Order: sequence, then structure tokens, then C-alpha cells
Amino acid sequence: MFILEIARSFYPSVGGLEKFLSDRFRMYDALNIKYDLIATDFNTGKFDKSKTKSNVRFVKQFTPYNFTPSIHTYLSNKYDLISVNQIGRFFSDYAIRWAKNNGVKTVLTPHFTFHTNKNKLIKSIIEKTIVKNGLNFSDAIVCFTEVEKNYWVKLNPTIEGRTHVIPHSFMPKKVNQEDIVDDKYLLYLGRFEKNKRIDLLLQAFEQAKYDDLKLKLTIDVNDLPKELKHFKENKDIFFLGYVDEIEKESLLKKCSALILPSDFEAFGIVLLEASNYYKPILCSNLEVFNEVVDPKGAIKFSNNVDEVTRALNKFQRLTLTQKREMGEINFHNLQRFDIKTIYPKYETLFKQMS
Repeated sequence: MFILEIARSFYPSVGGLEKFLSDRFRMYDALNIKYDLIATDFNTGKFDKSKTKSNVRFVKQFTPYNFTPSIHTYLSNKYDLISVNQIGRFFSDYAIRWAKNNGVKTVLTPHFTFHTNKNKLIKSIIEKTIVKNGLNFSDAIVCFTEVEKNYWVKLNPTIEGRTHVIPHSFMPKKVNQEDIVDDKYLLYLGRFEKNKRIDLLLQAFEQAKYDDLKLKLTIDVNDLPKELKHFKENKDIFFLGYVDEIEKESLLKKCSALILPSDFEAFGIVLLEASNYYKPILCSNLEVFNEVVDPKGAIKFSNNVDEVTRALNKFQRLTLTQKREMGEINFHNLQRFDIKTIYPKYETLFKQMS
């Protein structure tokens, strides 16, 4: 099988979509599937040259709507399948319709649609027209969770029979539990985005007034809006900026817990990354997180300062034994997402489509 993968971004960008694609390519290699990737030139300026490949091409995009006028030059009947990531953007919508008109099958991984409420009216119109119709043209739709499946089926009930729930895969790393320590800090792992409620986290951490616990965030202090920049003066809060994979692993090994406040997530891969290192989790009470994380391994909170503060204080009162028990629960929960159990699901899907 020869697959053309299409996505808004890949390395040198850093985020959940890029991580998903990297893992998917690892799966293609394991299944001896040949593939090319076309991505727009959108990036966050963070480079990881180890992830670049000769079969990856970047096309010029123009905003809004990720307009990529040259995308048609990369579409070809030589591919057995076109795998489209995201929808409601020019590169994806054009590719889906091109494939339908040229007899090439498509599998769509929507990753939901939009992360923020910015330009909400325009996005709502796009979703109820272009996106809804694009779902009709896709031969198969892959969702990470039942929550996401229900979202799309509600938008377009005719796709239910073509919609498959295949969780984000995760390749566990061998961990020596003797290397797992607690250096007394909470870790926020991710970028600064509007849907990531860093504002709540910073205010709640300051309000909780920990005696011996720090907060570390993989955020560049220069990315903070003006109203949050004063938090850089807090000696218990550290803005680390972008970290590479080695630095990330070290932070996960040594943190007391992972904390993830968010208004919206398509999945939350960092929850699994922390679980691999036997870490407790503090996170927003999102439907997606409730499906991904074992409730016994996490402390959930509503997205307001007082509730986040309450969760922080609850974590502070836990004994070391209780924290370790939460970490063990999260580690065992990883089995549901082990890449070895996810591979066969894709293999079956591709066979059905061939």
C-alpha cells in the first residue's frame, strides 16, 4: 500500500498533531507501508531535525483557512489511499474532494476542528457547511475517543457507520523505577495557547502558597500576554521555554505530578507520557480526559481559579504512598494505548478499504 499523508504541520513544529504523525509513521514502517507526507509550512520555530525525512514536503500556506494553492500538484492516482489530518482547512478540504472525484479513497482523522473561540461565527459557518459536506466525501473517519465520535456523528449522522474509534497510540519507554524521583515540582508540559488555561494555573499556584513545591512550565516567558508577565518574578515559578525530548524525559522523571489545565483537547498525549513515568495527574474535568485517564490516578478540576487551587491543595495533602498509588494506576492504564494493540486496528481498517 502507498499512502499520501496530508497535515497542517509536521516537524519543525512541536505539538500533539506532530507527535501523532511521528507515531503513525513508525506504525507504517512496522507494517511495511510506503508513504509520503505533505504538510503546510506552518511551524512554531522549534526544530527537531531527527524527525525530518526525505519523503516529507512542505508547501506554502496563506492564511486564513490555510490556503495552499499548490496542493493539487502533489495529489496523484499513484497513491492507494490519502490520509487527511484535520478538516475545515483548504489543504484538507481540497484533497478530500479531489480524491472523491478521482476514485482515490480517503481516511480522515479530524483531530476535532478548532481549538479556540476566536472568529467563532466564521468557524461555525465553516463547520456546518464545508466540514459537514467533507465528512460525506470521506471513506473512513478515525476518532481518538468516543467523545469525538459523538461530536462528529451529531454534526452529520450519516457518517456513523464509517466512523472508527482508534485511540492515539503510545510507545511505552522502558523505565527503571529507581530513576523515578520527586524533586518537588509540578510540571506543565505544552505550549502557550488560549485553550491552555495557564492563566488559571499561575493564579491558583500563587494562591495555594506551597511551602516546598515549585511549578515548572515548558513555556517561553516572552509568549505570556502582558497581564501574566508579572508571574516571572515569582521565584517558585520557572518558565523553561521549549525543551527537547531528552530534557522532557528528565523533567517527567523528576516531577511530583503533571498538571494540565485546558478548555479543549482532542486527546492529551502528555497524559500518557507522564503516566509512563508513574506520575500522578492533575487535569481539567474534560470529557476527553475522563475517557483517557483512570479517575483513580488523577485529580480533576473545573476551570476556575478556586477549583484549581482546591485541586492543588488536595494534592499537597496526599501522602507519598497515595501519590505512588496514583502513579501506578496511571502506568497500568497505559496498556489500553500501547502501540502494539493499536497497529492491528489500522491494519484491519486499511484492509477493509483496499
